[in-house]
Amino acid sequence: MAILSSKEITLRQKVTDADWTKQGGQSHYGYKQHIKDDLKSKLILNFEVTTASELDPQVLEELLKPSDKGQPMNTDSAYYKEERNAKLIWNC
Repeated sequence: MAILSSKEITLRQKVTDADWTKQGGQSHYGYKQHIKDDLKSKLILNFEVTTASELDPQVLEELLKPSDKGQPMNTDSAYYKEERNAKLIWNC
């Protein structure tokens, strides 16, 4: 059995593919979950897990399918941008 250095032990316990982001003046380290759910049944239909620094709107197109066209969508203000909304309507 090999003896590990303190640096090796620390690296084994650290999540190395997560990263940092700042929100509301506070720093956060880790991941984000992006979820698409059904408003009526409240079931999760699709999800993505990204690093903390991934911008929410970048993941939106990955969550949507062509069958979502014309369906109501509740999002926060980070998702709203006229060019993005026009593109989503076009792609869906």
